[in-house]
Amino acid sequence: MGVDGVFLPETVVDVETVENAFGTVQAFNYYIGRKSGEDWQQEQEKENGRAPFSLESIEQPMLARVSVAEMLRNEKARYVTAPISDLELCKVIDEIYVPRYERKSVYHLKRLEITAIANELYKEYRANTNQIKRCLVMTR
Repeated sequence: MGVDGVFLPETVVDVETVENAFGTVQAFNYYIGRKSGEDWQQEQEKENGRAPFSLESIEQPMLARVSVAEMLRNEKARYVTAPISDLELCKVIDEIYVPRYERKSVYHLKRLEITAIANELYKEYRANTNQIKRCLVMTR
């Protein structure tokens, strides 16, 4: 998936299977966004008249790390990680981003650097805008 949580079709490893199963990119995107479970399997059987795709058949590598029940549970709502605290976010900035720009502290960052860091923090840590402003001291 991309940083924004959208599945990237170009990352599919078994392209031939996907092309044979779905036919078009639009069909793939439609089916990849559908809910799993018994309803989905019944719909497939009715539409296709053949054995349905299931999480077990599609997600074999994932089954080594997580159960089907857990995948289905995460599917009910968008998977959201716990929000990062201000203290943790500020620590990330001080330990990772400030040294990356070869500055002594957040107060020595240039405006363009602050903007670049803010964008990365939003994408990488899903930190909210006010939190980023507080940690990057964006009141100046």
